[in-house]
Amino acid sequence: MPNAGVYNPQGVGGTHVMYVLHHNDQPELYHNLPKDPAIDTSINLWKGALKPLSAAGFIATFAGLIYHYIGIGPNKEVDDDEEEHHE
Repeated sequence: MPNAGVYNPQGVGGTHVMYVLHHNDQPELYHNLPKDPAIDTSINLWKGALKPLSAAGFIATFAGLIYHYIGIGPNKEVDDDEEEHHE
C-alpha cells in the first residue's frame, strides 16, 4: 500500500485523532474528510482575541469585588431589636 498513511493535515495544527487511511492522498473518500482543511474564522477569533479579553474581564471583576469589600465592607444583617433602637 504505497499511498497508506496517517491523516494529519497542515491547516488545522493536528486533529487530536489518528486516522490511518489506505489512500492518504485522497482523504475525501473517507466520510468526506477535507483534503485541505482550515480552521473557521470564528474559532480563531475566540482562541485569539476573546481569550485575553475574557481574562481581563475576570480580573477586573475580581478587583472590583476586592475594592468593594475593602471600601464598603461586607453586608451586615440588622436584627429586629437593633432596628427598634434606631427608631
